Amino acid sequence: MFALEVSKGVDVLLRVVAALGKTRCVVMTKPADDAYEVQPIAHHGWNRPMLGGWVSEPAPPELRSLGVVPLRPGESDQVLHPETWVKLPKKTAGLSHKVLPLCAWDLLVRDATLQWRWDHQREQVLAEDAKAEREKKNAFEAALAAQGKRRATLQKKGVTSLKRRRFFAAWKGAVPAPLIKEAEAAMREAVLSLEGRSPAQAARRLATLVRTFNKLNGHHGRSFDTSDAEDIMDAVGTVAFACGVEDAVFDEVIDAVREF
Repeated sequence: MFALEVSKGVDVLLRVVAALGKTRCVVMTKPADDAYEVQPIAHHGWNRPMLGGWVSEPAPPELRSLGVVPLRPGESDQVLHPETWVKLPKKTAGLSHKVLPLCAWDLLVRDATLQWRWDHQREQVLAEDAKAEREKKNAFEAALAAQGKRRATLQKKGVTSLKRRRFFAAWKGAVPAPLIKEAEAAMREAVLSLEGRSPAQAARRLATLVRTFNKLNGHHGRSFDTSDAEDIMDAVGTVAFACGVEDAVFDEVIDAVREF
């Protein structure tokens, strides 16, 4: 059993109640005389009969060991490992409530602290949540405004402003250098060819660019993953926007030929 200080001079209890292989099942118990009374997880809309999980690493230093507390008969049967649950020939709702997830101590400590604060400092927690939500919203709105400003500048300056742009600088160290070189060369060639072109002409040229990337996929031992594909299409989309290509045209003419 371990004690976790959740507020100055206030501890909650975390207890190992079962083992499977190298994992141990840890649950939070209510801060009451009966150290065996399991704490449900109820903070922020959770509604589960037990707060806990299966961990494989040693307990962190912020927990204070209280030694070994004997289990009551059959107590370890009140929890199930996910692997055990998957292998059960018959699954019921009652058994599902016993399943606790594979977890890490930092998540258990976080949830235990949040649960105690939810029960004893809820108004403060809700105020903090509201503040965090406002900050998140403000950051999102600021990012949108900044993006809008960049797009307005790009639209005003046009495709010529992209002549010196390095589109895949973030790939350095993650993608083979020869592939980065070919990708940048393809983008640069397309940009230089688009000056003075109409949006319709630009759309056709950018479709050809995407076909070039179709051919580059798998070159130099690297197939494009989801992140690579997003980077490529963001780059192509930036050029398309600078050329005045509408979103619907981009989808129907340019993105439609993509094979990666």
